[in-house]
Amino acid sequence: RYLGARQGNTTRAREALWKDIQRAAANIKVASADDFDDLTVGETPSGTALELPDLDLSALSASRFIDTPPPPQVFHGPIPASTTGVVYGAGGSSKSTIMQALCNVLATGVDVLGVSWWVPAAPVRVLMLSAEESTADLHRRQHAIVEAVATADMLDDGFFDAPEPRAPVLRERLHEGRFVLVSTQGMRIELANDRGRRKGADWLLRQADRGRFDVIVVDPVASYRSGPEDAFQPLIDVGREVNAKAGAAMVFVHHTSKASRGTDQAREATAARGDSALLDGARFGLGVAGMTLEEATKLKVDPDERRHFVGVRLAKANYSAESDVVWFRRGHAGIPFA
Repeated sequence: RYLGARQGNTTRAREALWKDIQRAAANIKVASADDFDDLTVGETPSGTALELPDLDLSALSASRFIDTPPPPQVFHGPIPASTTGVVYGAGGSSKSTIMQALCNVLATGVDVLGVSWWVPAAPVRVLMLSAEESTADLHRRQHAIVEAVATADMLDDGFFDAPEPRAPVLRERLHEGRFVLVSTQGMRIELANDRGRRKGADWLLRQADRGRFDVIVVDPVASYRSGPEDAFQPLIDVGREVNAKAGAAMVFVHHTSKASRGTDQAREATAARGDSALLDGARFGLGVAGMTLEEATKLKVDPDERRHFVGVRLAKANYSAESDVVWFRRGHAGIPFA
């Protein structure tokens, strides 16, 4: 093209080409921290590893662990403290309802779900972020949870050994403000993508520090990340960062794969959708699924009634034993009770 425009004069064509190259080079913008959401001023986007300090090998001998008792492993109900875990189930399996009810249990110490071993030794502070439900949806569900407990109290009343009513205690402790429930619809909170952590992780850490939360629930995790389904390791890294810096347990609510739905494998750790790094990196995994026809037959439940039942199983447990399926029946306004 350059030769044709200059009647085949090679020297003139080369000079013109070189001038165009220089003009193009002058317009090339050198990448800086301002061009990357997650780099600070002065940090280069070269991708090279950070300078890491040498380990103090003499001070890190395993012998330092043998003369003093280890710190106890603390649990908030079924959730190990300061760890990252996953609650997974198909759409419509009641996993979000169960998680909101469990948050009530953790924040109040009241047995909302009818599972005594899910009740913590003492109430803890809980933050639940929901991207799929509006504020009105969360309002309706929270109101239904309290009403379901009041209904259960009425059913218990009249028995000789009826327990103390739970609904008044639940209401009183909820007013103490340990459970923070937020719809994040309309907010773009990106914790991680396939390249790594994003600024949303900094936002979450600020909220964790402000609220001094012991448990943080993110529902569903797909709304707080971007990238392909086979790139979950950066999200696990964010969870571990929250564990280390805020001391809070991080719970990601996730969907199961289509292949596992409606089968007896739907509550297994392998059922979660996407990259195995999510469950591999998690320290615990709770699987949620409706009752299959085979399970209904085994449990002598009318097949037409099985849609009212949902089972939860602790399918991955690094700090405790895996559990059998805990069966819940959907009651008032669809709120499950064991």
